[in-house]
Amino acid sequence: MKTHVPVLLEPLLERIQPLQRRMTIVDCTYGAGGYTRALLDKFDCQVIALDQDPQAIERAHSMALGYPNRLFPVHGNFGQLKHILEKAGYSKVDGCLFDIGVSTNQLEDGERGFSFRIDGPLDMRMLPDASTIPASTIVNQFSEERIAEILKVYGEERQYRKIARAICTARNKAPILSTLALANLIADAMGRPEKWMHGRNHPAAKSFQAFRIAVNDELGQFYRGLVQAEHCLEPNGFLGLVTFHSLEDRLAKKFLKACSLGYSNTTAASALDKHVHYKKRLLAEDLEAFEPSMVIEKKAIVPTPQEVERNPRSRSAKLRWAQRTNAPALHDLSNSSNLLGV
Repeated sequence: MKTHVPVLLEPLLERIQPLQRRMTIVDCTYGAGGYTRALLDKFDCQVIALDQDPQAIERAHSMALGYPNRLFPVHGNFGQLKHILEKAGYSKVDGCLFDIGVSTNQLEDGERGFSFRIDGPLDMRMLPDASTIPASTIVNQFSEERIAEILKVYGEERQYRKIARAICTARNKAPILSTLALANLIADAMGRPEKWMHGRNHPAAKSFQAFRIAVNDELGQFYRGLVQAEHCLEPNGFLGLVTFHSLEDRLAKKFLKACSLGYSNTTAASALDKHVHYKKRLLAEDLEAFEPSMVIEKKAIVPTPQEVERNPRSRSAKLRWAQRTNAPALHDLSNSSNLLGV
């Protein structure tokens, strides 16, 4: 099994350094624990390690033995962050870190069904015993139109219609139940396999991403986690967001922009984007503005060429950074559905 290397770790630690104090930080996506270990080794802090994957929490409990009274593993989803923290006796925390994506450990475990290179059951559920449906149900039971929509919206796959049609044609002959069966089917539908066999991205990569996001409601969960974090952070507390593809980064960017401008509805930030894009004038008075809840670093931090060379997984990563103000939270916890239209 490959070692998981946390991406953009140095710029993250550099931004936390000036906040030096006794901190309580939530690693909202513990995974393999790379960020948690670095935080505990570098800062005077305690870390609440949150993850919905039972295997990740087992690893966290093992790590906790080396950090007595400093590392506290919690099995749960960051979409319920506020409730989880209150149950553990915390009203506010000093930092929240999100690393959105599939960990190396999950990809290397064929039985989890995330990988298009390792054969296994077509599952893709982050929480295997959850009530959510596996990817095999989507692939074998959803209509061609719904599959095409998932591929288009969540995978940003240009050939979504061709792939959806190929899936529905194949499943009429026999159910598609394994990861390699689906991956090979998509590769055949895309044609010219010699391209990806010699270093190009696998043609099934975007489709697997799309099905995984749909199975786990990843964008909805991410948005709910952001809303929860806004309510849980102390003044000057930090929010660090590491993303790996444009859908997640777009959501993070719009959410932080809304917080920094003082808009209670994130669709307001989306409206601003459209007006700026088309060079139209939009008066701030037309939107319901409040005191900003976040001060943000406007540009995303990207890996250096040296980091990409050391860790190719980092090539598409972005880090977004924000710090909480004294203002009340702008987003309503009772209405934390995804308003961003991504």
